[in-house]
Amino acid sequence: MRSKNALTRIQRNLNEGPRSTLGYMTPSEKFAELVAMSNRIRRVQFSSVADTRIGATRIQSRTNPQFS
Repeated sequence: MRSKNALTRIQRNLNEGPRSTLGYMTPSEKFAELVAMSNRIRRVQFSSVADTRIGATRIQSRTNPQFS
């Protein structure tokens, strides 16, 4: 019978080791990469929406003095 510490060490080695399916990254490294990518995509989408709204307001203000 193995001690709890030994089992915890084995568990950590298995769970935190690099995997070929993740491009030899550890699960935590891959997760961090995906979170960073998600944040970049979210920033681009937000800035595109903001640019579209600003552009629409400018067009409306030029064509209709009510929006000035």
